[in-house]
Amino acid sequence: MHGIAFAVRSALVPSLTESLVSISEWFMTMRIPLMHGCSPTLLSAYAPTLTSAKEDKHAFYISLHAALQRVPCEDKLLPLSDFNAKMGSNHHTWHGIL
Repeated sequence: MHGIAFAVRSALVPSLTESLVSISEWFMTMRIPLMHGCSPTLLSAYAPTLTSAKEDKHAFYISLHAALQRVPCEDKLLPLSDFNAKMGSNHHTWHGIL
């Protein structure tokens, strides 16, 4: 595992027991039950970096597709990721983006 997790207040854990799903080594979802039947789904992702093997990147996107298929259509999707990933040394590529 790559260390995917959610930090949740202890008082909320009993209402989330069926809502936490580990989909693969790269993805975990948490569905939060709210009032009026609304439930946002948080998708935590640990993406392979540009230097990872091509097979790992391919497996990541297959898992991403599977993870997205599990999110109910009526839910709001909140994607989360590992924001400490290496972007590379060519800052011109990311001009205006980062």
